[in-house]
Amino acid sequence: MKNALLLTASALALIPASASAVEWTYASADLSYRSLEVDGDTSSLTSLGGEFEAREGRFTFGGFVDAVLIDDGSDLFYYGASIGYDFTPAFTAYFDIEAVSVTDDLFGDDTFATYTLGGEYETGPYTFGAAVGYAPDSEDDVAYAVYAGYETSPDLLFYASIGTYVDAEDVTYTLGVDYDGSTFDIDGVLFAAPETDLTLVAMSGQYYFNASVDFRVGGQVAYFDIDGDDVVIYGVSAGVEVTDNLWLDAGVSFGDSSTIDDTATIYRIGLEYEIGKRDKLKSRISDAQRAALIDFGY
Repeated sequence: MKNALLLTASALALIPASASAVEWTYASADLSYRSLEVDGDTSSLTSLGGEFEAREGRFTFGGFVDAVLIDDGSDLFYYGASIGYDFTPAFTAYFDIEAVSVTDDLFGDDTFATYTLGGEYETGPYTFGAAVGYAPDSEDDVAYAVYAGYETSPDLLFYASIGTYVDAEDVTYTLGVDYDGSTFDIDGVLFAAPETDLTLVAMSGQYYFNASVDFRVGGQVAYFDIDGDDVVIYGVSAGVEVTDNLWLDAGVSFGDSSTIDDTATIYRIGLEYEIGKRDKLKSRISDAQRAALIDFGY
């Protein structure tokens, strides 16, 4: 927890002193607890984090911190920062730094960093992007990706991406949809890595009831084909808006595998706060993929 507080302080330090000239475009925070039960054995984790994005003139910048505290003594801390510059109203270049620190009572501590340089070009409803990432501590230390989005309205985004590592033969393919309406939202993703025999299809959705107290209900389903092992996960959730943009949600999910007889059960409860809209298409795609898998465990 001490490390999480230090990381949060580091993220806040990214905010410039001349805050009066800054336009805050996005902010989020979350706190959640998950419990996993399989064949009578139970494990749990607690996660908390926050993120912000802002704009000042042609510059955009942001930062995030996430901590995952596991009951076996293994803790993960994710943190990063991003800066972008609009060379023209249509073209933006950006540089991201992301890192994960692992604290393990048995195997010790370690930190892994990734540096990403990319650019996005927007023309009408279309956005095209490309990025190269460098991870000095990884065996496949350089990765490339190209991606595109088609925004038919401010609420509906279709996206696709292709990625690969320099020294690897495998190519990954992603297709997805992100709809964020006032009455309901839907996130769906298809991911395939043919050379490693991995396929993932996932979808989640929520319906909002605007009554005296705003609440929502949701459902999720996912299918994994991992080297011949078929895994199906499905779940339901419900939430209530505690105050503007702050939601308290609870959910339960079940997982079945073709190679394991027992059904896994995942319980989740959490608080989520979010306002504004992402600036980069790359960030919107990452958020949409996480939303499609939100109740599917760790």
